[in-house]
Amino acid sequence: PCLYRGVLDVEEVRGIDRDDDPAERIYRYCSRLATTLQVAPEQWPADRAAFAEYWEANVARIEMDDLTRTYLQGIARADFLGAPWKWLVGPLVQLQTVGFLPPEFRAELGLPWTARHQRIFDGMMKAWVAVDRRLPGPIRRFPFNLYLWDTRLRVRSGRSIV
Repeated sequence: PCLYRGVLDVEEVRGIDRDDDPAERIYRYCSRLATTLQVAPEQWPADRAAFAEYWEANVARIEMDDLTRTYLQGIARADFLGAPWKWLVGPLVQLQTVGFLPPEFRAELGLPWTARHQRIFDGMMKAWVAVDRRLPGPIRRFPFNLYLWDTRLRVRSGRSIV
């Protein structure tokens, strides 16, 4: 479910209307993606209205232990990149990651979010959308088009996907 919500949030920044047909297509696509990630079809909400209810109910109940919190904070900071990259791009990655999180997630993670953070995030997203709209399709879709090409090549050659 977080995958769908993440895709929807990004598409909203790009200008999609949550009530539009593209939002429905995104929902159907993400439901197929979820089943490839071992989410049983009956675990996936039947439609977007059911998803909205599911999401709101579960966001209200979010809680995590210290181990999980520390792990997720590291992902938000881009610790996985290692030095020097995490120092160079980590703050931007954290701003972008935390900016897309619901307030309840931020609070549970212990990550501060102020009006200043929101202004910077909004400006960053506005700049990203302006650049993104001017990029040629293959560059705009990178690295996902590379992942798809690699996966198709692996399937054709009989190699493991993972």
